Amino acid sequence: MPRFIGNVDPTASPVNYKSVFDLRAQYQERAEDNWPTGAVDVEIKTWGAGGGGGYWGGGSSGSGGAGGFCKGTASLAAGTTLYIVVGSAGAVATSNNQGSQAASAGGNGSAGYYSNGHAGGIGGGYSGVFTGSSTSDVSQANALVIAGGGGGASSYDRSGEDESGGGGGGTTGGAGVNSPNGGGGGTQSAGGSSADGTAGTALKGGNVATSESNQMGAGGGGGGYYGGGAGSITGSSGSEESGGGGGGSGYVKSGLTNTANLAGNNGVAGSTTGQITAIHSTASSDSNYTGSYGKGGGFNSAGNQGYVVIIDGAGANTFTSSQSYTIR
Repeated sequence: MPRFIGNVDPTASPVNYKSVFDLRAQYQERAEDNWPTGAVDVEIKTWGAGGGGGYWGGGSSGSGGAGGFCKGTASLAAGTTLYIVVGSAGAVATSNNQGSQAASAGGNGSAGYYSNGHAGGIGGGYSGVFTGSSTSDVSQANALVIAGGGGGASSYDRSGEDESGGGGGGTTGGAGVNSPNGGGGGTQSAGGSSADGTAGTALKGGNVATSESNQMGAGGGGGGYYGGGAGSITGSSGSEESGGGGGGSGYVKSGLTNTANLAGNNGVAGSTTGQITAIHSTASSDSNYTGSYGKGGGFNSAGNQGYVVIIDGAGANTFTSSQSYTIR
């Protein structure tokens, strides 16, 4: 007996092609019926970037602050487009006032540098998720979740003092070490302060002074909901003091569930190289975390970049670069 599929007899001659096309349309319609519709619970996890370590020819310096960790679950319609910013790592400056990034690109604050053996660390960029589809949609008003970036370190570890960068994230980012020269941490309503550089602003870490005194290099502020302030240089030659940049603050939009907004650790001065400043223990033990994302840089070492994970109907989606994403 011939097997009939729908109203199509495959043994008929000639084949009723109109019926075949009708059948394909029926199956296509049934497949579309199974596509997700309505609200989807979307879990968002972000790790801010680590600040860069400092460099001094004498062999030790401050280290960069670690990036923060922030997460939340949002109820979003299937098909909603989000724009993801992945914070870039804070590097060690190779020219003065280097490393500033736009607020829509992570907001890293610049660091100082001099050719006589002093280099500051650039601030780490924030990682965040925003409603919208491009950099033009990146704003505080569109923010869902932001993890602050760590502050960059200063170049000089005088007499055992610490000039490290402050940790990023939390409701208030960590202040740069060595008060009053360390930059202030960003908060929920204002950027961190700076004595001779620029204060942090919305989504942007502060930049060091264009011409720093005493030929030393201060650290840049980390990006965040509000950025950390830049470190500064004070004092006369031979008794100068420097400071690391402040960390940027984290943010979770009101109404999200299963939230966390945690700060990374401040840097600690020394001569150890590599990515040494640890992120928060909860951030590193998260089931979706991998590698060394968000760690601050040690002596003459860059920090590590940020990281973003979005979990929706398609599973866990990981991001190591900025881009748009459509919820499924």
